[in-house]
Amino acid sequence: MLRGRPRLAERGFVGRDADLARVGQLIAEGAPLVTLTGTAGIGKTALAARLAARLEDPSRDEPLRVGFCDLEGARGAAGIRAAVARAIGVPEPEGAGEHELTERMIRSLAAFGPALLVLDHFEHVVEQADATVGAWLASIPELQLLVTSRERLRIPGEVVHELAPLSLPEQDDLAGSEAVALWIVRVREVYPSYDPTPADAPVVARLVRELDGLPLAIELAAARFGTLTPAELLERLERRIDVLGRRGKTAGRQSTLRDAIDWSWGLLAPWEQEAFAQCAVFHGRIGADAAEAVLDPGGDAALEALQALRDKSLLIHTRYDDGIGEPGLTMYLSVRKYAEERLAASEGRAAVFERHTRYFLAYAERGAALTRKDPSAAARRLLVERENLLAVVRRGLSSSSPKDVEAALRILVALEEPRWHDGSPSAHLLWLDEALAHPSAAEVDPRVRGHALIARGRVAWRVARLDVSERDFDEAVALAVRAKDASLESLARRFLALVLLLRGRLDESQSAAEHARRLAIDVGDRRLEGLAYAMLGFVARLRGEQPRARQLVEQALERFRDVGEAPFELSMRLELMYVHLDAGELEAAHAYAEQALAHARALGLAPPPRLLLGLGHAALEAGDPSEASLRYREARDAARAAGEHTLEVAALACGAVVLFEQGRALEARLELRETLPRLRMFGRHVYSGLVTVVSSVIEAAVGHIDEARELLAAAERDLDTGAEAHLPALEICKGFLDLAEAQRARTRGDSGAAAELEGGAQRRLGAVLATANDAGARWVTELRVLARLLGSALATHASPAPAAPRVLRLDATGRWFEPPSGPRVACANRPVMRRLLVALARSHLAARSRPLSFEQLIEIGWPGERILADAARNRLHVMLTRMRDLGLREVLVGNDLGYFFSPDLSIEFC
Repeated sequence: MLRGRPRLAERGFVGRDADLARVGQLIAEGAPLVTLTGTAGIGKTALAARLAARLEDPSRDEPLRVGFCDLEGARGAAGIRAAVARAIGVPEPEGAGEHELTERMIRSLAAFGPALLVLDHFEHVVEQADATVGAWLASIPELQLLVTSRERLRIPGEVVHELAPLSLPEQDDLAGSEAVALWIVRVREVYPSYDPTPADAPVVARLVRELDGLPLAIELAAARFGTLTPAELLERLERRIDVLGRRGKTAGRQSTLRDAIDWSWGLLAPWEQEAFAQCAVFHGRIGADAAEAVLDPGGDAALEALQALRDKSLLIHTRYDDGIGEPGLTMYLSVRKYAEERLAASEGRAAVFERHTRYFLAYAERGAALTRKDPSAAARRLLVERENLLAVVRRGLSSSSPKDVEAALRILVALEEPRWHDGSPSAHLLWLDEALAHPSAAEVDPRVRGHALIARGRVAWRVARLDVSERDFDEAVALAVRAKDASLESLARRFLALVLLLRGRLDESQSAAEHARRLAIDVGDRRLEGLAYAMLGFVARLRGEQPRARQLVEQALERFRDVGEAPFELSMRLELMYVHLDAGELEAAHAYAEQALAHARALGLAPPPRLLLGLGHAALEAGDPSEASLRYREARDAARAAGEHTLEVAALACGAVVLFEQGRALEARLELRETLPRLRMFGRHVYSGLVTVVSSVIEAAVGHIDEARELLAAAERDLDTGAEAHLPALEICKGFLDLAEAQRARTRGDSGAAAELEGGAQRRLGAVLATANDAGARWVTELRVLARLLGSALATHASPAPAAPRVLRLDATGRWFEPPSGPRVACANRPVMRRLLVALARSHLAARSRPLSFEQLIEIGWPGERILADAARNRLHVMLTRMRDLGLREVLVGNDLGYFFSPDLSIEFC
């Protein structure tokens, strides 16, 4: 069963009948995402909990599976995924990587079929909505999400329902007021016999009106009943109006909520007030060690203050995602806002900020150092304090002090190491952009600026912004030379060599890497030596010099072992896998792949995208396209989750090659067509050349000659046509174009021209086969497969025998269907699938082989929804893939125009 229940679901719920009805209707109609919005304290969580309890009530005709996940302590996409995994009961093996945990969670959600997942307190992670909620809805069409958030998520398919305050009493009549009813229910939890008298009515009515009908404010007030009467509560609220700056009736709900918090402030002892105000410096988690170092007085006095504030509900317990669910303290956002105002008015404000900066700068750099030994532990360590670290960065960037800007830069450099951004390297790139462009950055220690430039260059490389990377690495080299810092210069030249390699400038890349090696040897830094040797190995492999590449990579591996650089040891095992793979030594390649996989597991990491890509190559070389397709999909998903755009597009291109080899050229074409526009934004590099080459081949194979020629021209621009490593790939493109032209000539009746073109394709293939073993390593596997396909296209194939008649039986309303082979499939709780299935069947009966267009199918499946075209297509693709998996794979056909059932299929409505 799905797990996770809010504690407040057991408390008495008051009112909101209209809201419950409306949101319940949206869920019943199949809305994929409903977001409850409203100001802080409006009761979003309570409503979601109440609705969840109703929907899963066993007494209902069709109870829904419901899971409830509290994201109050989640930080970033990793925190969201971990919280959801715990809520639905996905095992979290010790040391598991983010990718493995994510896959477990998605598979578990998908296995439940139709289900509702409630995500509570989403407002502080809205920037992660696309990477989490958007991805889940695209992967699991039967999943529905109910989200509570102070702001909408702004992703396709979202339906927003905004909550208003509870209804207020008319004059002094308490009857019918939801706000009064909530007051009475909460007071009775402590005093069961409480019943307002007629004399109490005016005071109670005025009290809930002064609280603007906000449930949180009402509950805060009710919690003090007994210590203070309603009249005393009201009097205290009124006395705080001027202090809080409330401006009459137009002040808004947030002002009233601060009134309620100010009342709690007034009950604190002076030393508690000081600690409470200082706690505002923290963002997110307030850890014990941090509190001892940042609060004044610190040490045991700080811990005593935290406990006192927790007892008065001004701090709350939560669990943060550091891999083991370590507990911590935090503040509600509205409470923290109030504490910020108090801190701003205190004399010790500057000293508090300075202690906070000092503590978390040291924390970040310790985490970065840990990356070299245990990257998984380092990532968890930094993720758990992500918000505090970013708070220091924000303060530094808003300051004019070079010291503060330097602290921001040092933290951003530290955070780049474990890729703390969790699949969002573009966001980290923006942070580094802002920091390096700061007016005071020029006054920062040049070595710090140099490392920041290298960090930005590395992040830019991961998102395929090679222009930014080259510029930053060049500038870092110049800074290092001026500062006479040989270590920094070696590091900068090593990464400059990587960018030059990806741009096909092999001689320049080798020169930069060799310079980096000499500098590393001069300073006696074995780690830097390892980095330089690794880079020289990459260059040798791309030149096709496999024995030399193997020697250089083994030298790098030896140095990384000496200094205990576990992540780079893993990287070198991966590189040795590719060296053997490119040499055609599959057994040795698999051995290194197993070593790399074991090493990744030991480090608590998911299988790296490069490993999965290599396993796909090995399967393709071994003649197992099904295994290759699986591995390429895994590589694509892992790269996408990590924000590694270059590897993502490489995996997409390789996956398209497999589809092409399986005779699914149209599917391969569609997948690549969606990739090319985005790829062009990354600029010129070998990965864009890879995708463009494959796209050109496929366009030619399906007879789109003009498109194939345009893509070939683009590939020639992306690739260095003077480099022997790239010429075979371009020749294969031309070979397929020759065949396409030959087919066109035969259609015209010009058999002579057709024969000449076919001969040209045959000669190109012969030239490619003669040089394939000497070609650049990055192309070897793809070249061999494409060459094999070109050879198959040149051969004569017999037409396949017609398939036997097949029958699809289905309920007239789509509640179930029986595929031509396989058991009956229930669709009663799959409204989208039902609509698509019935529409496709009726279209088939009306006119066989006439497809329903993508736009028609999207409107049929999700009527009336406004959604971006790419997102809609992806959602449709996922649902149709699910239908195929349920038994319709052989009869549900797609082409450029849409989808339809196979012409030989017979359909029986029952």
